Amino acid sequence: MRFREVLPVDAEMILAWRTKPRVASQMATEVGASLAPHRAWLLGCYDRPDYYHWVIESEGVPVGLINLASLNLGARCSAWGFYIGEDHALGLGAFVPPYFYNFVFDTLGLSRLTAEVLATNEAVLRLHMLHGYKRHPEKNQAVVKLGQPETLLALSLAAEDWREGRFTKMRAEFPMQLWRGSPFGSAGERPAN
Repeated sequence: MRFREVLPVDAEMILAWRTKPRVASQMATEVGASLAPHRAWLLGCYDRPDYYHWVIESEGVPVGLINLASLNLGARCSAWGFYIGEDHALGLGAFVPPYFYNFVFDTLGLSRLTAEVLATNEAVLRLHMLHGYKRHPEKNQAVVKLGQPETLLALSLAAEDWREGRFTKMRAEFPMQLWRGSPFGSAGERPAN
């Protein structure tokens, strides 16, 4: 498993993944199928201090996307999300989060991650609970997906709860050289622990 920075050339591939019914049905937001605004959004992400994303690769082949969102260094927390876009790689979804958790808690020094999961996405909810997430029903939200009401469950994972788990040895690099808006310093610098 490898994680690389999103490149402008990835825009069409990411849009194709994001608009697949299997992926789109599990997302809280919906995107249009037009490439130009999606590409502009992707390019704008390089300058944002609160958001960054990586392409997930397996055996050198792009298979999905993972991101930090609403990064708040003062509170040492961030939201995050991921999806596997390639159907042949769906089984990898269970292995992606531990690499990310070790990166954000140990390398970036965050103390908490938050996640939102549609109540109908039982597989991801089970995976999150296995990893030590806590539910926050008071923060659940009602959303509408394809004209139907859905519940968006609010979850969080504390660094200390993660470190008690059995997946803490799964390590990978998450490069940040292209992230001009990085709150961790200039391109290529790593934050101090």
